[in-house]
Amino acid sequence: LVAAFDRLHEAEAQKKEAEDALRDMDGMPAYRLQENDLIDLHACRRTAEEAERAYADARIARAGVGEVSLSDDVREALATAERLGGTDAVRRQERAASRLFRLSLAQLILFAIFAVGGTVTVLLSLPFLFIPFFALSAAMAAAGVTLFLLSRKKRSALNTAFGASDTALSEVLSEIDAAAAALGAHRTATESAISEENARLEAYNRALGLLDTVVRRFGTPLPSEDIYAFLDTLEDSARRLMEKKKQHDAARKNADSVIEALQLRT
Repeated sequence: LVAAFDRLHEAEAQKKEAEDALRDMDGMPAYRLQENDLIDLHACRRTAEEAERAYADARIARAGVGEVSLSDDVREALATAERLGGTDAVRRQERAASRLFRLSLAQLILFAIFAVGGTVTVLLSLPFLFIPFFALSAAMAAAGVTLFLLSRKKRSALNTAFGASDTALSEVLSEIDAAAAALGAHRTATESAISEENARLEAYNRALGLLDTVVRRFGTPLPSEDIYAFLDTLEDSARRLMEKKKQHDAARKNADSVIEALQLRT
């Protein structure tokens, strides 16, 4: 019986020691934490790491878009086209000049047809048809010459602007079209890369925000630098504190079991 009481007092002392240790831990952030908190911390950290890698990849992709390589002559031609209203406007002017030239040729062909017709009326002694044919041929000639001069005026303006001849202008305009297409494709690729980079950055910031929310359960905010070194230390410290808590809880429960058994015997 004396031995049982000694053992009872020993168990009560062990229980008090465990309870005192748990009370001393009460001010420590990890005291009220559960294993799920560590699981959440690890999961949020993994999400943040993946988001950071995705953001880094997007930044590399953005940098990899590079620039379009154009010669000085092509850049100068593009600048000239922009001053004239853009490559589309230049092309419209070139097409308008070509249409006027073709129309002038058509008018001159009609002039030749009516002139021949007028000559035939003279040969056939049909003077009453000569005047209409002459009038029409004169009108066609005037229209053809006018359209030709307008065509030359438009093309000459383009030749002067780009410093090219009639034969070289077509090549210059083809180079401008190719350069404009390349710049448009580059602009699209750049905008897409920037959009992807921004989206990845937003995802990374969201992951950091969620990680900060979980970290604050441990009694401290997430730092702005050396995040992963901080998390390594935090996880290690939290696990050690929680292990101590488990040990103290186990000691208290063991003491309760011993006390209960001894009280039943005595």
